Amino acid sequence: QAQPVWLDPQFQPFLQCLVQLVGTARRLPVMAVGAVGKRVFDRRRLSQRTRILSGIACVLALLACRSCEAPVRLLLSVQTAFAGHTAAPSSASRGGARVARAGKGFDSPSPPATEKVLAPKGGWPTLSIIVMGTDSKYVGAAALKQLGEQDYPLDKIKEIVVEGGDASALPSSWKGVVRDFSTKDADDVDLKKEFGACSGTVLAVWGDDHVSPSHRLKTQVLAAAEGSASLLQQTWFYDPADSDWSKVTFWPTKDFQSFLESVNSTKPVGYAELMVTSDPMTLCAPKALLVDASQRVKFRGSPIEEIKVLFDHIAESKPRLLGDKELSWAAVRAPPSAARFEPAKPEGALRKLAELVWPKGAGGKERLDSVLTQIKDTKMTPAKAIDSLLHEGLKKPLSDLEIKRVRKALAERLAELKDKESGPAVNDAIKELLSWEGLVRGKGNQQMARNFGLFWAAFVELRKYTTESADFWDMSSVGFVAEGLVRLGQRMWGTDERVNEAMTQLILQELNQKGEEELEEGELAGKRMSGDYFGALSLKSVLESMAYAALDIPVEKYPVNGLCSLAWALAEGNVVNQGVQMKVARGIIAEVDRMQAADVGKIFVAMEEKRWFKDQNTVAYLTESLISRVRTLKKDDAGIAQMVAERQAESSEEVAKAQAAKTSR
Repeated sequence: QAQPVWLDPQFQPFLQCLVQLVGTARRLPVMAVGAVGKRVFDRRRLSQRTRILSGIACVLALLACRSCEAPVRLLLSVQTAFAGHTAAPSSASRGGARVARAGKGFDSPSPPATEKVLAPKGGWPTLSIIVMGTDSKYVGAAALKQLGEQDYPLDKIKEIVVEGGDASALPSSWKGVVRDFSTKDADDVDLKKEFGACSGTVLAVWGDDHVSPSHRLKTQVLAAAEGSASLLQQTWFYDPADSDWSKVTFWPTKDFQSFLESVNSTKPVGYAELMVTSDPMTLCAPKALLVDASQRVKFRGSPIEEIKVLFDHIAESKPRLLGDKELSWAAVRAPPSAARFEPAKPEGALRKLAELVWPKGAGGKERLDSVLTQIKDTKMTPAKAIDSLLHEGLKKPLSDLEIKRVRKALAERLAELKDKESGPAVNDAIKELLSWEGLVRGKGNQQMARNFGLFWAAFVELRKYTTESADFWDMSSVGFVAEGLVRLGQRMWGTDERVNEAMTQLILQELNQKGEEELEEGELAGKRMSGDYFGALSLKSVLESMAYAALDIPVEKYPVNGLCSLAWALAEGNVVNQGVQMKVARGIIAEVDRMQAADVGKIFVAMEEKRWFKDQNTVAYLTESLISRVRTLKKDDAGIAQMVAERQAESSEEVAKAQAAKTSR
């Protein structure tokens, strides 16, 4: 059969029993083995159907063993294939059927059952737990509540490191072991110092976006008991906003392995799987191993990136990667874009635990929830909504799910705009983004980096809405929004290092989600040096859509400032559309008397610096019109006269150099 009965998850206990019985099985009658097995199954309180089928399977397996030279090896091989490990079969959970109990801190009339994990020889080692998020040391109450449900012996927990030493979400009996980080005043986490300051023989990292059963710490410590590390493999992903579940069906491990081979990497066996499928924020390892590894690396970046750096040095110890059969848990975020996944739901106990810890509609910070609710209830304009969001002082960066929630809230506000008012409303919203302090050079501190997720959510949603709605706008709105997006892109690309790092991570994630060619950070830096921020920020396609929208606007007299803004924006974005060029040129020539100094400057850049207008006759007519307008403006603005004189001098100098070069040849 494709799926033998003894490989069904409900029969895992009988396989474990067979391992214990096989030593005497060959000396017992067949029915005696069945009787012994039945008593064991009775003690496990299995159903009548399971006991009957298990007895049958037991007899069949025994007959197979009697024809095998190495029955113990056969059964252990079957068990390994079934449970995924051999060191501690009692710690394996049955496909997620048994997860954490809900104790103090969770309001549940019938909490999920807990899994019993046997202690290693010599008893449980002392343990230090470092609680932090993927991007900073700040965590939510849900992480601490789940930690308080762990059944690891409290007398063996030396310390729990929490930002600010906040133990309010932990049981009162745990508060005596809670302390602050060694680097209290720093926003970043220095893992080298934190590892060294811990006193437990084993260290465990506890992230803030997990659904963890109460036996997780015991299971991981037991797996790391032989001196190596243990990490959890990602399988289930939960979105509390809509109570949606996803299950990963494929990881690109072979692709990463091929990459390592292409660069002649000498990474240990299993390194690719460790890097691709594990969650770094579930690291558990002996202190000596982590301290030694941390001494050989220079930490810089978010906690999750720093832990990944450690993988290069702990991989040789062959870390244990615990799959779903060994410990069923869930990550509270969207699945990685590189993985293949499908809508699916785990067994009831894990779902129940997730709903206890992360009720539907949760998953974000309390203050963020309040702001999003206020945006919806008061029907804020998009600009006002963005202003409210950007003034939040987040303690940690937004997760993917939280960014999704912010985008959804802004999308709802944009969707209620009428066609005629949507263009000016989007322009006002872009002005709010342009005024954000995090874009100012010298002000991109850690707080601004944490808030960048809010900025990014608004930017992406405005970009999307513009692409879909520009066809309904007038020429002024198309021009002003195009200019605003270009200026916003320029400002984003010139931010301080911390903010730029936050932006880089989100850009890379977006490019991967679109299925485009993956970019490494170095390649993205190359784009930055070359000025290709339009491609990196996906603005060029938006500008192309706006160009076609402008082309379809009925022929009429257009506000000249909108035309100049559009010409400048399309020229900066290198969006060539001859139909739009002719339309803009005719509109400017017809309304040249209304041009102001700023408008002249924009057309001058588009025509002279960017060479956006391609038709020579168009350039000639535009030049004549601009000269005429500049002569008029010179009377009122000495600055323009000076600019024209400087440009004439530069042109004369260029002509002289060209003639000199020609003479020398």
